[in-house]
Amino acid sequence: MSGRFATAATASVLLLGILTLPADGRIERTQSSDPPANVPLTVAIIEAGGGAQHYDTIRLIHTLAGHLAGLELIRLRMASGKANVASFLTVFNFAVADIVSTFKSDRVSMDVTPAPDPRDARALSVALITQAKAPDGVLNVDTMLDHLLSPAMHARIRGDIIKRFGTAGDDNFRAVLLHALQDMKLANHL
Repeated sequence: MSGRFATAATASVLLLGILTLPADGRIERTQSSDPPANVPLTVAIIEAGGGAQHYDTIRLIHTLAGHLAGLELIRLRMASGKANVASFLTVFNFAVADIVSTFKSDRVSMDVTPAPDPRDARALSVALITQAKAPDGVLNVDTMLDHLLSPAMHARIRGDIIKRFGTAGDDNFRAVLLHALQDMKLANHL
């Protein structure tokens, strides 16, 4: 597998990396131990998927995996089922749109320098895997989303996903995303 063989997980991570700032510009946290949001990485993920106005998870997968994107989608479909991957892609697109909308309504600027470069598949993969590692070293979707978005924003976006797609849709999104993260880690020898 190539280092460019990144997965839909990368897209998911980007999508969920936005944080909420109150009008005074200070970062809100639910607890003092909350990890800070990684807005530059979130913006990089969204840009790798076509940007805030034209985001598409399939485009993100193509950006990350290049000519191997189709193969990654086949791997995900074989592991999770065609309907579950289709649901994952739909939920991911919704989540990114919800993050962008939440940023606008909360007056949070996405006008930051993306980091890493949205065209650098390997760097994006490394960044996402780093954000997804729980303290015990195991990949964890909640850990990644808390780091990308902040725990409060993650909870808010997850609540919107559940309202729209139900608990089953959210559970499926997380399961396929975890599988994609695992594929990404393996493909990039991380």
